[in-house]
Amino acid sequence: MKTCPYCRMRISPKAVKCPFCQTEFSSEEVSDGKRENRKRTERYLFLILIAAGVGIWWLSQPGNVESLANYSANHDAGASAH
Repeated sequence: MKTCPYCRMRISPKAVKCPFCQTEFSSEEVSDGKRENRKRTERYLFLILIAAGVGIWWLSQPGNVESLANYSANHDAGASAH
């Protein structure tokens, strides 16, 4: 998503015309929207990689997998008792 420079509404990065205020964008403004979208995608990928790295690190620590398995077994046993 990008922001219309005129009405400040969030619109598609590929939009050549704002659906709200009907302002047409120059090719430079359309390129800016695509660039903004690419940067946002890169930020999301970076956060996903960080989260995956933390998850892998946590699972590699001694005892974490076993405690997770014990929690899951206890939780499943408690759910079937009801």
